[in-house]
Amino acid sequence: MKTFTKFLTFLLKGLIVLAAVGNLALLFLFDYQIPFLHSGTVETESEHDETDTAGLALLQLFVPSKPIEYDGTGKLDLMDGVVVRDLFGIEQSGVKVFSTLKSGSSRTEKIVEYSVTDENGTRITAERTLRLSSNYIGPNIEILGTIPDIEEEELDNIVALLTSENLIFANDGFGSDVTSSITSTVKSQANVSDDSVVTLSIVNMLNDSFSTDVIVHTQPDGPVLKLTTDKVTISVGDSFSFYEYIAKAEDEEGNSLFNSISMNGSVDPYTPGEYVLEFYCTDSNGTSSPVKRLTVTVK
Repeated sequence: MKTFTKFLTFLLKGLIVLAAVGNLALLFLFDYQIPFLHSGTVETESEHDETDTAGLALLQLFVPSKPIEYDGTGKLDLMDGVVVRDLFGIEQSGVKVFSTLKSGSSRTEKIVEYSVTDENGTRITAERTLRLSSNYIGPNIEILGTIPDIEEEELDNIVALLTSENLIFANDGFGSDVTSSITSTVKSQANVSDDSVVTLSIVNMLNDSFSTDVIVHTQPDGPVLKLTTDKVTISVGDSFSFYEYIAKAEDEEGNSLFNSISMNGSVDPYTPGEYVLEFYCTDSNGTSSPVKRLTVTVK
């Protein structure tokens, strides 16, 4: 009987030891093994920091180690060979993979960063290299002739006007024509002269950009009024005369309309504050110039 009792005790202790070893094995498996099944780097999104994932990614991001080679011809497929699988190795075709191009070690090298986010908010990333052919020089815009005078209202349409006259050309860095993708921004417009500074820009498919400024002489349609500045600051009690800030008031023929200037608003030089004045002039046909605004700060 004593022998049987000793046997049962020994058996029970053995079962307890086996159970403990099994628990340790499970902890080791989930805490140390599973996170290394994916080929990317695990990042937990900040808005999901309260989720206790213990760095465990539910998805695996597989990206080929071989660099992408691109010579500017055909379609650039950044997703070639990129696969997302779950922890059981089943491909997840419905999961969106995002790609971002970053600068590499040279002009002809880019780093492609891929990322996916699982349902727990864990972000998995991976990278590979994009190698461009040696003839890649980056995007560029060429001015092919003299910029003609245009009406002021046409400034926003300047790219179409210059393109129709074959006065500008943009290439994507490989020599392909991307002129239709040029954008423009009126950077500044002088108050005294009729010249405007317009920035022409191009961004190619590799996110490389190029910008250049051109001076455009605008021909106003009808009378024109120009100010010497659009902002002025005076001290309390200083005298103020808006005529000091009128640079030009003329009709289409260049005749002075200085005596035909109208102003909306007023300035109290004895009361601190910001005042906005609007000016325009009118020709003999009753046509008014575009409104110009002058902000006067009294302090």
